[in-house]
Amino acid sequence: MKSPILSIVIPVYNAEQYLEDCIESILSQDFQDFELILINDGSTDGSGEVCNSYSKRDVRIRTFHKENGGVSTARNLGLAHSTGEWLYFVDADDSIVDNVFGEVFSHNLENGDIIQFGHNRIFNNKILEFKSSSQIAYFNSLDEFYNSSSKTYTLWSHFIRRSIIRDHQIVFSEGIKYAEDLEFIIKSISVSCHFIILGQIVYNYYIRESSAMTKPKNYLMALDHLKVSQNLIVYSKSQNLTHSRFLHSRIVYMIKSYFSFLSALKLNYLQIRKNLYDYQYLFNNNKDFLKNIRFFRILNIIGSFPYLLAIKLKSRYVK
Repeated sequence: MKSPILSIVIPVYNAEQYLEDCIESILSQDFQDFELILINDGSTDGSGEVCNSYSKRDVRIRTFHKENGGVSTARNLGLAHSTGEWLYFVDADDSIVDNVFGEVFSHNLENGDIIQFGHNRIFNNKILEFKSSSQIAYFNSLDEFYNSSSKTYTLWSHFIRRSIIRDHQIVFSEGIKYAEDLEFIIKSISVSCHFIILGQIVYNYYIRESSAMTKPKNYLMALDHLKVSQNLIVYSKSQNLTHSRFLHSRIVYMIKSYFSFLSALKLNYLQIRKNLYDYQYLFNNNKDFLKNIRFFRILNIIGSFPYLLAIKLKSRYVK
């Protein structure tokens, strides 16, 4: 059986309320050369039955059931079963814009490693458009992409050539619950050479009460940023990318995000010191980590500044 052009992976956990709309938005596309892989991650509602029903109706749809293990384990299972030339991850409570896949694949994508496009953010029935570019743009090196103003790092804003993932052994980190998708797309971009930025808006991202964007910040979320930065350092060494400007910038960004979370949470240095020493690897391998620690300690000594003022001050001390 011929492999499809596009593999779409949807991790599913207690998404019965939204799942049919998500699947129908894919099945109704004018572009039909795809496989749809549904991973039921131990749902306790009717999501599993919805997945089974669609699998029986359409041979392009395959459903896999597993014990609940988190979104990364579900995506990794879908990744393992994908066969398409391009790989795309969709969340079960979101949807795809009508008849947009055909527009995407009408372009010459032969030399692309990463295809990036725009998305809608929908909150309380209000739609905000986020376009990557007003027209198609080609970048033939990572430096060109990195230097552009069009880049974005949301997982569902990208088609990734599956061979990039396979050849560079990229998987989702299963010990991370927040920013695991960011780590995946950063790794994918870091080993890619050819980027295509499209003007089309492809994805409808719904900001709901259960969305990560609406959840209150906590220390575990902050700590996941530190875990991602550590994983990126390890990955950069394994792929001989230690001198990559792009990867270094993302490592620094994740470290700064960790300390930004701490500032917002109003945690002091003594409260987090024990956890910091669990990341001795970063102390020894990244001077930006030490710079941020020094800055955070300075803020604690001076006093509790408003969050935005702290960020402005940080830009003066941390490069």
